[in-house]
Amino acid sequence: MRRIRCIVCGVVVFLFYAVSWGQQAATAPSATALSSDDVAALVAREFGPDFVPVSNIPAMIGDFARKGTEDLAIVATCKASPLAMSEKMHYKLEDPYGKYFGFGNPAISTQFSTDEPAKRRHILIVHNWRGTPVGEKFVLVNIPFDRIKLGYMLLRKRTIQVIETEDEIGVQAAIYYDGHRYRWEATSMSEQK
Repeated sequence: MRRIRCIVCGVVVFLFYAVSWGQQAATAPSATALSSDDVAALVAREFGPDFVPVSNIPAMIGDFARKGTEDLAIVATCKASPLAMSEKMHYKLEDPYGKYFGFGNPAISTQFSTDEPAKRRHILIVHNWRGTPVGEKFVLVNIPFDRIKLGYMLLRKRTIQVIETEDEIGVQAAIYYDGHRYRWEATSMSEQK
């Protein structure tokens, strides 16, 4: 008899927590789309006036750091070298694409390209962007992409939120945060059209 009571109590407690967790997940604030003015103001405040958000790619909100807070990813161009303002604006400059191929020092790899700096697109990421103060800030450079979106991938038996990219030759990749830095990883190759 006592054993049955323990089992019933355990089931009741389990159901209580399951229902309360489901209600919390259902009532969590949804991510609303940011206006282009809000994005431009945030970029100027957190990364400096040299960065200009790309208008035809919306800001992406997700939990890239896996800490339960909203992180923000913005595609932007920079009028000058992103390395110049990194110390003053307190962001980390990373080259996950170059690191994947063995030459990921952004101080060197940002100098490889000979085109105009204003045409290069960078991915700006702010962890806990709604917090005061905001969390870590990153500028990802030299990532080739034509299309970019939020996605998910399996990493060490866990599903994580990533930034998915696809370049002009059809290489699809995922950009994810490993707890210390951002990493680029090719996921597949689509057929060329």
